[in-house]
Amino acid sequence: MGFGTRFVNRLLRPNVLIAVFVAMLIAGAPLPQGLSNINQELDRALLSAAVDFVDLPSPTTPVTVIHVPDVEYEAWLADIAGADALLRLIEKAEVLPEAPGAEPAVQAEGSALGVEQLSHSPRHAMPLVLGLIAEEPLSFIQGRAEKLLGLWSENEKVRPEALRTALRATVTDREVLMATLRQRAVVGMEGRLSHHGELAVVEPLQPRFVSLPSQWARWLWPLPSLERARQREALNAFSAPVEHLMLSSPNAIAQPLLAPWREEVRESFVLRLLRVGDGLARHEQSLPLLPIWRQGQSLVTADYPEARELHVGFDGSVVPYYGDAGIHAPTMQLTLAAAQRAESLSGWVLLGRDDSQALRATAQALAAVGDRAYAVTPAFFPPLKIALLLALVLWALFVLPRAGRMFFCVSGLSVVFLLMAVQVLLPSVLGLWLPLASVISATAIVYSLSVLARIKRRARWFRIREARYWALQAAQLNYRAGNYDQAVLAIQRVPLNAASVKWYYRIASALLDNNAPQKALPLWRKLYKKARDFRDVKQRINQCESALLPPEKPPEAPEKTQVVCVTANLEKLGRYQVRSVLGHGGSGVVYQGYDPVISRDVALKTLNLNVFSAENQTKVKDRFLTEVKTIGKLSHPNIVSVYDVGQQGHWAYIAMDLARGMPLTEYLNDDTLLPIAEVYWIGLKVAEALTFAHQQNIVHCDIKPGNIIYDRESQEVKVTDFGIAKWLDEAHTETGEIMGSPLYMAPEQLQGRPVTEQTD
Repeated sequence: MGFGTRFVNRLLRPNVLIAVFVAMLIAGAPLPQGLSNINQELDRALLSAAVDFVDLPSPTTPVTVIHVPDVEYEAWLADIAGADALLRLIEKAEVLPEAPGAEPAVQAEGSALGVEQLSHSPRHAMPLVLGLIAEEPLSFIQGRAEKLLGLWSENEKVRPEALRTALRATVTDREVLMATLRQRAVVGMEGRLSHHGELAVVEPLQPRFVSLPSQWARWLWPLPSLERARQREALNAFSAPVEHLMLSSPNAIAQPLLAPWREEVRESFVLRLLRVGDGLARHEQSLPLLPIWRQGQSLVTADYPEARELHVGFDGSVVPYYGDAGIHAPTMQLTLAAAQRAESLSGWVLLGRDDSQALRATAQALAAVGDRAYAVTPAFFPPLKIALLLALVLWALFVLPRAGRMFFCVSGLSVVFLLMAVQVLLPSVLGLWLPLASVISATAIVYSLSVLARIKRRARWFRIREARYWALQAAQLNYRAGNYDQAVLAIQRVPLNAASVKWYYRIASALLDNNAPQKALPLWRKLYKKARDFRDVKQRINQCESALLPPEKPPEAPEKTQVVCVTANLEKLGRYQVRSVLGHGGSGVVYQGYDPVISRDVALKTLNLNVFSAENQTKVKDRFLTEVKTIGKLSHPNIVSVYDVGQQGHWAYIAMDLARGMPLTEYLNDDTLLPIAEVYWIGLKVAEALTFAHQQNIVHCDIKPGNIIYDRESQEVKVTDFGIAKWLDEAHTETGEIMGSPLYMAPEQLQGRPVTEQTD
């Protein structure tokens, strides 16, 4: 497995994905379109459920919706100056004086938010305020005048006086219509603004509950011009004789009362309708003064004492209870023909294309704002959302991995239902709307990733437990067979607990009794650290450390048979200089040597003849030399070559090729496993070496990870101990001992039957 694959595997771990996903949400990174749609639909469903619990006020905002046929509507867009039907509608407006004896404006009860608002004169006395929903910028071309001129040029019978009269009437109608539109009508377009218009006075939010640097405050509470202008690239400006304002979005839950344009903040179509209505109700011919938006507090429609005060969210928007997500406002629906037949119209009148979604959404938003039937997003929502996301990370990375099965299963659903309950109940309790759909969906995604991580940890735990079980079985079998080196490798993969402590003790004792204190000492120290009160561990450690003290003189051949420690300090074997110890065996040591004759590093494998009985020493030595000479004929790049054999005192030795690398036993742990491709490569090279040996009528008989040396840098594979295990088995069998590696033996070896090539 290459570095890139390992890096991708670590990057795709569930915990890493959780941290990256939540970090993107905190940083405000754009979400995939599918996830954004899911969040919007979830917010819409929760708002629909929340409206059922809200005590809505009585409708007091008269809104009339006039549906214009497509043919008439297209003609208006082509030349608004020729919209005779629109002019006749405006002429129906009656500027009604204030009712005689009407009480002065008084303070009315606040909305669900507890904010005191100022009432106005009775709504039935308010004159007509016309709102036109345009799909394209209105054009004031001289269409009718051009037609009259064309008619006069074609038909000379037209009298000049009649032509001049018609032209004057056309110009007069156009001027009257334009003046009336500017004074009493508001034109709106979805996603676009005209260049000219009134700006809103903005007082940025200054948090009182914490002192933040200005750039942090702008990041938490951005103005619409800094946030939405980046998200809605379609919002652009154009020039037109009449100002065009931004409409309410048909699919949006939160409706902005302020529209962004460049680095400025302008009022929206709904806010302008309210301001025009307030001005006409006060018998003012000019538009009231600029609206004032105190971010995080309220929006005042004009700078005079009786101005309308609206409680809006920190981003200048409101969440209407009227609309597709809530209930439908009691608006009057008329066709253009029915509106023309009406004696008079008053209140807010909206005109748009028949079956227009923007027309319906604007009517619902206007009625909701006029009736104060809406909720707002408070200023504490942005830091609350960040806190919830951080708590979500801590919950997923530190609580869930340590939780029990029942708590793990219940906590995910509990968190989701709690967030949904808060979002549904807050509008009815406090009049606040917290758009938590993104947090709810993030919780569901994070919980799903946590479930995946738990499944992976569970599967890994089962694999580790199974591996430890079989490692303990291997340690027991190797111990009973007398193969203590393999027993050490197996027992070290088993944690020291009540089930394995006695086997740690037995294997360490066997190593110490067989003159291998260097291998036994790590086991004794581990026993002393974890179970120091178990039997005589402290005494065994002292005994092992004493055995490892360097002797004053090299050991000499004894006069009688005895067991000699295989860690004897040898300086020279034959012509070879002994430099360091490479490893230990049950009856000898493997040294790194140097051949001064040809200046070559070699591996010196020694055999302590004192391990065998006196009557078997000569037989073992003769077979040792004979077999090694036979194996020395093997010459293959994947077989360790034998250079020389000899004897010095009671030590018989073999000089062989010094293989670079490590035995495959070093790659058996979970964190050191080799990639599958390298395992196949090693298997191929081992098979080639065995095939060559079989062609020479030699069977290895002891193929195991400890006898295969692999160098990852050069990708060199070497098979060692060719033929030695076979004659050692026969020699020790005659002395009543069991040699070899039982876990790696073929059935015929365990049964004592002759071995074949298939044995390897």
